[in-house]
Amino acid sequence: MKVIAAIRFIFFFYKGLERNFKIINYGQVPEIYITEKVTEKYFFAKGFRSIGAVVKNLMRHLLSGAVRRFDIPAAQVLFCGASRNNEREFQYFAETFSSPGVNFRYSRESNISFVEQIRSRHSLKTRFVFALIFVLSLLYVLRIKICPTSYKYLVSYARLFGWIYLSSVGRVNATNKLAVVANDHTDFPVAFSMVMQIIGVQTLYVQHAEVTEKFPALDFDYSILRNVRSHRTYEAISPVRGRVFVVPRVFELSGIGRLSKPAPVNVHVVVYLSSVFDEVQVHACVEALRGNPKVITVSVKRHPRVPVEAIRAVVDVEVLDAVPEYEHIAVVPNSSVAIELLEAGVRVYQCFALDSVTPDYYGFVRGGITRELILDDLRASFWNDGFYGTDWLPKFKIYSPAVDEEWRAVLLEAQRTIGAVLRD
Repeated sequence: MKVIAAIRFIFFFYKGLERNFKIINYGQVPEIYITEKVTEKYFFAKGFRSIGAVVKNLMRHLLSGAVRRFDIPAAQVLFCGASRNNEREFQYFAETFSSPGVNFRYSRESNISFVEQIRSRHSLKTRFVFALIFVLSLLYVLRIKICPTSYKYLVSYARLFGWIYLSSVGRVNATNKLAVVANDHTDFPVAFSMVMQIIGVQTLYVQHAEVTEKFPALDFDYSILRNVRSHRTYEAISPVRGRVFVVPRVFELSGIGRLSKPAPVNVHVVVYLSSVFDEVQVHACVEALRGNPKVITVSVKRHPRVPVEAIRAVVDVEVLDAVPEYEHIAVVPNSSVAIELLEAGVRVYQCFALDSVTPDYYGFVRGGITRELILDDLRASFWNDGFYGTDWLPKFKIYSPAVDEEWRAVLLEAQRTIGAVLRD
């Protein structure tokens, strides 16, 4: 590895680590990112006193473990991201930003999260690369608080970075012109986007959910954001690099007119859960709603990462896998699903006691587009409060560009720009 190449390798390796660790506060991990599985697997990682066990485990993963090579597809547009939300954004990107003469589609064949992985033994080259990664990872340990979650983030990112680098250098060719991710702070897409920058492939980020100041800087070559509020949030984090296009996910807000009309006297209520819901508070919320004579039915919309059984052990109501099509009132915790529901014309009220996330994490209440509820509110007709009046829609515009037609010119510019990248 030449000197310039080594410097770029080190720079982008650490740049990616910073992206990963900012979201978990460098080891002072928010509860939403702590899982029982990770805590049990990496139980030995507890503070700086556990450095010996950390070094030993890191050596085993980076210097002794098998090497995986990804079969990088010969596609103009490469994707990275395996979650349902990520794939939804990739599909949206392909359908919306193709232009005449530059048509591309999303498929799992062009997503390296799903391509074939070939396991092999270490060679002289792979040992050198992983020895460098091992040293860089050890130095980074001095920057973070060691705990099971932070160690998992470190070792997972380090391995993926090495595997993708070794799979891409000398294999990615002129056919690969754009690398697309829909997550800017977790190991696989971050490692992928860093390696693509090392080898000179332009990167594009498609925002998949609302963001906060706790997110990393926005510094892709191209970024497609959901709304003006997200752009402002990224600008508050750090100077934004690259071209930014604000384009809505929903082009026609056909149901939003319902919000300005009086709500029904009797309603269906759906309680939307986050992945870290509070069982006691969820039970109390559901029981309060069931005791409300103006509430026809109460059901729970589960988070994709929460099994149905875990919810049925807490409440005896219908558990939904998808947003229902019937008219209902949404009681939502700290979740960016609030925006999607409002765009669909669903009245949203937020009950922050439902999970352990910092109240008003996304700032929707502060922004005046949702109203906060406490437990006692659920026993009354809280939905007939006149909250969604004539002054609400202008506030909502910074969260949803589709309120008017200004975004259409931005979409055309984005299509021309992306088309030019793929035609080069």
